[in-house]
Amino acid sequence: MRSFENNDINEKVYFHKYGNGLEIILIPKKDFKQKTVMFGTKFGSINNRFVINDKRIDVPDGIAHFLEHKVFEQESKEDALMTLSSLGANPNAYTTSNHTVYYFDTIDNYEQCTKVLFDFVQSPYFTDENVKKEQGIIGQEIQMYDDDASFQVYINLLQNMYETHPIRIDTAGTIETISQINKELLYQCYNTFYNVSNMLVCVCGDIDVEETIKFIETLVPKTGSKDKVKEFFPVESKKIHNKSSIRYLDISTPLLAIGFKDNNVSSRSNEEKIIFDIATQIALDMLIGKSSKLYQKIYTTNLLSSSLDLSYIYEKDYGHIITECSTPNPEKFVAEFEKEMENFVVKEEDFQRIRKTLHGSYILEFNNVPRLARMFFADYIKGINSLDYMEAYKKVTIEDVKKVFDELIKQDNMAISIVKRKE
Repeated sequence: MRSFENNDINEKVYFHKYGNGLEIILIPKKDFKQKTVMFGTKFGSINNRFVINDKRIDVPDGIAHFLEHKVFEQESKEDALMTLSSLGANPNAYTTSNHTVYYFDTIDNYEQCTKVLFDFVQSPYFTDENVKKEQGIIGQEIQMYDDDASFQVYINLLQNMYETHPIRIDTAGTIETISQINKELLYQCYNTFYNVSNMLVCVCGDIDVEETIKFIETLVPKTGSKDKVKEFFPVESKKIHNKSSIRYLDISTPLLAIGFKDNNVSSRSNEEKIIFDIATQIALDMLIGKSSKLYQKIYTTNLLSSSLDLSYIYEKDYGHIITECSTPNPEKFVAEFEKEMENFVVKEEDFQRIRKTLHGSYILEFNNVPRLARMFFADYIKGINSLDYMEAYKKVTIEDVKKVFDELIKQDNMAISIVKRKE
């Protein structure tokens, strides 16, 4: 077992790996009433091609999300979600680009809920009938998102930025791709990725670390698979695939998304990734945050019809900035954005103010058990210890922020997605 501590906020986190390969993150939060338990696998929407024991396997887009839905189905017909809810828990699941998670938040019946969670995740039941039924359900979900302007402006932006990387594909897949999914493929993916040697547990709350390690060990097999599974991705061009796109839907106000493709993620060390992440958050806030000159201009000239969402997302081998909003004039908004971006000057006083604000916000995350568990889980999947961010906020410099503008926030990396009203 390894432990990491930050004395500034009096937090300690533990990492343990069992003999079967299962890994666990333990985040003790003394005197907190709520507990969160997460049980997930390193299998997400981008893992549609992989190599197992030197053999390449291709599976339909959307299968990780499809599998997430089907894992809840039990041969006994028992509804795992209803069982957990009846015990006082708030259960759910989600699929991201690189992992799938089943979890619950609870105050009562923590051990009983954990047993239910581990039992249903490790008891798959797929039949021709229930797979066909799920194809209809997920097909309706896909059709619904086809008419969702917020989703379309987002997915079109990803497809503008990326040419071949599977991050450009909707997590749910398409009606065509999910029609290719059958119980045999589901079992193949389940047996490959839902093996404890490829899985991760996170427990956060008022827990005893040693007792929790022993308790979780009773819920999983003593041995894991020795199969060697490798990720396989096509070579992605450094260039933007498509500079801009416009889609027309039945909406009242146009939606705009501006993205910047980060081509250098895989070349950075973990510490460099964390520093770059913080520097990018600072850069975005300086450029178009609520206290920025650009924000004041677009707000006072009525170019902003909603809140402005700013995010930088990175994984092991890709990363990007996404800025989203609704605006009556997307073209004018983009013109103002580009003008400010080209002439932007990074100022020390703005840097220090924003750095301190973001650092404070990060510290507050440690007071929210569910968010803390999700943060540590997601970071660990990409090889990052979330606690390392605490020191990184002190280390980041104004030169790191300038590097973000030199390396990432520039025209060559920029793509635009617009959804306008259909006439």
